[in-house]
Amino acid sequence: MFSAVVCFSFASRFYQVTTPDHVCWDETHFGKMGSWYIKRTFFFDVHPPLGKMLIALSGYLTGYDGNFPFEKPGDKYSGVNYIGMRAFCTFLEPVSLLWAS
Repeated sequence: MFSAVVCFSFASRFYQVTTPDHVCWDETHFGKMGSWYIKRTFFFDVHPPLGKMLIALSGYLTGYDGNFPFEKPGDKYSGVNYIGMRAFCTFLEPVSLLWAS
């Protein structure tokens, strides 16, 4: 039963992970911070940095160079490989389910 829940979790989370092809709400915040980490720009944030550092790592490993501005929700991704960062975040939820068991 647990295996079925984990498989369903992976399938439902990865279903259409590439849509929409524009910036979503939280991506404005986390994408911007990830870009700053990739570009090694100093900034101050009141939250712990690990999550944004992992998003920056996933972006870096998938070829994102940190130059997309992530200004507001609805901005179209133009020439940006955003799928790597989304897939990484999508992957973490089912993995956390496995880790918690």
